[in-house]
Amino acid sequence: MLKYLYVLLLPVLITACSSNKGKYNVPRLKALTIQGEKAPCITFSYDAAGRLTTMTRFNNLQDSNTYKFVYDSYQRLSGMICESNVNHTVKVTKKATVTDWDINGNIRKIDFFDQNQQVTTAQVLWQGNKPLSLKYSNASQATSWNYIEGNPDWKNILHDTASPDNNTTYFTKAVCEWDMSTYNPMAQMANQLLLTDTIPQAHPAFLLPDITSLLLHISTNNPSRIKLEDKQENNAVKGIAKLSRSTTVQYMYACNGHGYPNKAKVYLHAQGYTQLDTEANTTVDYSYE
Repeated sequence: MLKYLYVLLLPVLITACSSNKGKYNVPRLKALTIQGEKAPCITFSYDAAGRLTTMTRFNNLQDSNTYKFVYDSYQRLSGMICESNVNHTVKVTKKATVTDWDINGNIRKIDFFDQNQQVTTAQVLWQGNKPLSLKYSNASQATSWNYIEGNPDWKNILHDTASPDNNTTYFTKAVCEWDMSTYNPMAQMANQLLLTDTIPQAHPAFLLPDITSLLLHISTNNPSRIKLEDKQENNAVKGIAKLSRSTTVQYMYACNGHGYPNKAKVYLHAQGYTQLDTEANTTVDYSYE
């Protein structure tokens, strides 16, 4: 009986998003909550002018990372402070100061400070209000986006050189399909997302992709399918080891009358670096102010 209910549900999810025309102010996203969890996985807060002031990612009920955003007198994003709360102990783990903007007020040059006050500079190139590339001065990371109708595929390269005798390079390529009948409530958060640790989305150093990160998108519409290919190259004293991982994420949405999601069903299949298959599915609730 359940399988018949599921088949009936699919047209409802698809057609619930198709009646919008997009002529509507972007609603303020308040939280993303995985059904069955006692607390949201991500929350958003705004000031009276509608600017995003905090984004909090909850690792569990006790631990979280809160990103606090600062703006200048020209309404431009000018900085970020990341506070980690672990076992009720709060400490600043990262800061960012924006030192240059483009003509549209998008961040173009950023100094990132870690908890030891070591600084890394990043530069961003833009096409309108969409980022085209992000590069770090120490060559630790570079990301590029390629857009069609405001929605990107993207590539990322990440160097982990924590150990002088053992460094790893991660290559990630994302090919995306988009639900053009739905609209992304985070479409205007590109600058803020670039200041957090959401890029690259897949976090290739993790054993498995982080579903929470795969809910955050720099795009006009929402993805219906993302295909991620990760390659890992480890250079150690004993030689070079190469591993790969393939991940497919599929999304189906139920929306309000203006095309913004109220709910998303997310299905993930990954063949990890160990070549073991992992499958997961969940339902995510979107709530707005």
